[in-house]
Amino acid sequence: MLIAQFKKVFEQTSYLRYWLAYTLSAIGFELIQFVLMVVLFDSMKTALSMGTFTAIFMFCLVMFGPIAGICVDRWERKKIFIACNVLLAILIFTLKYLHEAFWLYLLWFFASLLLTFLRPVRVALITNLFPKEDYFKANSSFMISLNLSKIGGPLIGGFLILSLPMEWVFNIIVSFFCLSLISVSTLHFQSSSLESFDQGRANLNWRDFITGISFILSHKGLRFYIIIGFFWRLFLASQLPLFIVYIKNYLGGSTREYSLFMTILALGGAIGSFLAGSIENLCSRKMMVYGGLGASYLFFALLPISKNFIFALMLISLSNLFFYIAHVAIHSDIQQITPNEIRGKVFASSPTLLIPIGIFSIFIATPLADRVGAEWIFLFSGLMALATLPWGGYLSEAFGKVFQPLPKERTGLRRSSNDSFNLM
Repeated sequence: MLIAQFKKVFEQTSYLRYWLAYTLSAIGFELIQFVLMVVLFDSMKTALSMGTFTAIFMFCLVMFGPIAGICVDRWERKKIFIACNVLLAILIFTLKYLHEAFWLYLLWFFASLLLTFLRPVRVALITNLFPKEDYFKANSSFMISLNLSKIGGPLIGGFLILSLPMEWVFNIIVSFFCLSLISVSTLHFQSSSLESFDQGRANLNWRDFITGISFILSHKGLRFYIIIGFFWRLFLASQLPLFIVYIKNYLGGSTREYSLFMTILALGGAIGSFLAGSIENLCSRKMMVYGGLGASYLFFALLPISKNFIFALMLISLSNLFFYIAHVAIHSDIQQITPNEIRGKVFASSPTLLIPIGIFSIFIATPLADRVGAEWIFLFSGLMALATLPWGGYLSEAFGKVFQPLPKERTGLRRSSNDSFNLM
């Protein structure tokens, strides 16, 4: 029954080939992220080093996200996808010859910059293949793909690190990007705009940099999701750099345990993405968002209560399962709300609003973790995220009095966009 719900998504060869290209590219990036985090932590052995690593990625999303969104809306999306994967492959190839921490951080910066462009274009290309009525099932399937990459990244990365010389590790990672390029190279995508790309480039002006942000803040539904995301970033942005600290310092594990932990975390997310598509017609969007995030925060907060590794695996898998049920519902709603003409700007601009608070959170939490332990950071941040979850609707209504809906000429739209769901 569950499989049948997703059969429609892959009924065409083009759908399957893009799904494969998306998955291979995503696995390649998860691999390089996992490998670099292990190499850096084993070398420097501090939570702050992991926080710096994560902050570099977030900095790129903030500084270059709006520019990436403009490019996604105005340039041919397929070419952006191909160019980013080619450059990532070249970048990773050079890692074989650079081993100092400075060079690893620098190359990670450029890799993060490329992913800043790759993230919105991967999402936007989904809408250039699938009809609007299939967006929810398509998003659920591609969220499964994204989580498969998060499963494959630590699982394959841990195996490669433990069994092969580092030079071969990087060679194998490069092959994922090459296979992705082969899969997508002959695909045809529908035009991403009613106007030509050439005309779009000619009309580029400074307002394009704030169109996505203005649309988000002036739209009731999107403003709600941004507030939810704000509190998630405030309290839980530090979890990724602290997971390796939690496993190796608190639970006394090794790279093998860290690899398994991250694999199980991602497996929970993949199951959650799959279940989201299955319960679409059984649960309201409000229940999926509030219930999913609430359960996720609670299970995360319980991580420090035991030093049992199996118990930790159970908690983190359940936490990510419920998180991705909410995540799929949020993403599909955002895609239905957002007109295609500015979809790239909106998806790329949301990190600009959210990530500064995440960077702030990381540089507060990671030095504290070096002093008091990652387990106490997890307990406090999980409970605070749970306590502030109900504030989203109230704050969205309050800010609605400040941010009024934009006129069409400010967004460049030919038609109005209505709220598809009421979550307040």
